[in-house]
Amino acid sequence: MNAREERLRNARRHAEMKLTSDRHLQDVVRMAASVCHVPYAWLCLTDEGGPQVVASEGISPKQLHPLASFLTGLPDQPEVFFANFAERNPQFHAHPVVTGSPAVRFIAGVPVRLGKMVRGGCLFIMDRNARILDSVEQQSLLTLSAQISLLMDLHSAVKILEDENDAIEQTRMALHSIYESDQRFHVLLDHDRRILNNNALFEEFIKNRYGEKMRRGQLFSSYIDSDCLSDFLEGFIGAINGELVHQKSGAFFRADKLNTWREITYAPVKNWKGRVIGVSFTAIDIREKIRRDEQIIHQKQMLNTIAEMQSHQIRKPVASIIGLLELMKTDDKGADAVYLDLMEKSIMELDGKIRAIVDHSSGKPEPPTAET
Repeated sequence: MNAREERLRNARRHAEMKLTSDRHLQDVVRMAASVCHVPYAWLCLTDEGGPQVVASEGISPKQLHPLASFLTGLPDQPEVFFANFAERNPQFHAHPVVTGSPAVRFIAGVPVRLGKMVRGGCLFIMDRNARILDSVEQQSLLTLSAQISLLMDLHSAVKILEDENDAIEQTRMALHSIYESDQRFHVLLDHDRRILNNNALFEEFIKNRYGEKMRRGQLFSSYIDSDCLSDFLEGFIGAINGELVHQKSGAFFRADKLNTWREITYAPVKNWKGRVIGVSFTAIDIREKIRRDEQIIHQKQMLNTIAEMQSHQIRKPVASIIGLLELMKTDDKGADAVYLDLMEKSIMELDGKIRAIVDHSSGKPEPPTAET
């Protein structure tokens, strides 16, 4: 990052701080006027749009404009800059504070560091009389300039923390929204299997099914069906050891209905050092999924039965009809009645098989038998 980009970044950050209302900066500027025995003092900081007066003593910021002439010729190092007999100085002789009210004749300034920039701003003092600054006054200005830099660093650090806290809060709100809108039970457990946190869905489940209010610190295993305790301990210990554990069980909680199926996940929760500090327990009711899976299996069984009927059972009466037709072509006419009777039986058998297929494909519980 070059010097200009650094200056602009600092300027943006300081512009967001609303420094004109900072009483500490006002106090430092007032002290500068007092220790140097002058009526006027002011602090100017750089901005993306130009310099800005953020604090002043004895003079209005409007009287100080334009500010550019004050910043010309400032030293690149932290040392005091003097302009005595300002009315004769080519840098200041045409400025309104010199030609008009308050008609200053003495101007001195010292750079103020902002971040890594030595000249991020400047602390100025002015007097209506020509004068000099002794070594004590010069050292006081340098000390006050350093104090302003420390205040600005503090403001900047606070602003960064506020921005980071805002980002963390936004992330927390987004995660909370997901956490609460999810149709799963979410429970955070400590190493002793006690509840640290949970979502509203689980809290409502405990209230409705157990008739009690959810309490932090409650032993989570007190809600679990005794038949599932061993599965819970297995999953919990696995997560404490850093593993992601998935389980499928029936009625997991004591208050679960008998036909309830839950998919359970145990995930390790780690701190920024990577140390496991707890377990995230997640449970979702998968009854609907189980029902759909059973329906799919049943449909596959129906299709297999229909395929078997088509390939074997229907083939038998069809083959009989074909054989009878061949016999009718070769036999004498006296046997027609017998053949027709047999054909009728075969056709009726075929009709029965077709009806059975139709009934079975429509989902009727009793499939046709393999033999008629």
